[in-house]
Amino acid sequence: MSMRRGSAIAAVLALANGGCSITGTWRVQSVDPPSTREEFPLHHVTFEDEGTYFDEPLPGEEGEPNVGQYSWNPAFYTLHLTPKGSTTQFYRGYIRMDRKLVVTRTGKGPKHRAILVRETAKVEPAP
Repeated sequence: MSMRRGSAIAAVLALANGGCSITGTWRVQSVDPPSTREEFPLHHVTFEDEGTYFDEPLPGEEGEPNVGQYSWNPAFYTLHLTPKGSTTQFYRGYIRMDRKLVVTRTGKGPKHRAILVRETAKVEPAP
């Protein structure tokens, strides 16, 4: 199988597995290597439809809340984060078959790989 055909099949599979959108709330499950955790800008993040995000560390986690802009292109496996007051950070990203978001730093800065898990919607109890 040619490299181009393999890439096309991978893109179709990613789209079929919900790779079209990352909107919603995600929490960081792991960062590898662990020594680069402080360098990864996300903790418990909500990606909005209009291209903005809000991130806030969970209780007991270190870090500061931040907001910014993002762009997600599942066809090219890219996630770009631009925290307010900072420069854009470049990641290669995809949603695995188990629905976890995997991002790997590709731009300047320490190399790391993070796995994020989508938070399930909370259902309000009936009155």
